Amino acid sequence: MAIKRKRIVDPDAYFVCIESFGTNTDGEPIACSRGTRLRGDHPYVQRWPQFFLPDSTPDDELAAARREHYRQAGAPAPLT
Repeated sequence: MAIKRKRIVDPDAYFVCIESFGTNTDGEPIACSRGTRLRGDHPYVQRWPQFFLPDSTPDDELAAARREHYRQAGAPAPLT
């Protein structure tokens, strides 16, 4: 199994969220919408860098990153 390394994020650069996500951390719900721009020192970018790419990333590369994100996540569980 390959070990995933956390990407180093430049705290002074701007990043864009490639896909909306939400979670509960320390009892507090958080959400970040696709297209949200945040600085690299923002806690969301630092904690979940897999959801962010540099703000200057072209649209076709953002789309490719979303496809790769979905591929790695796998198919959702069926509703019962």
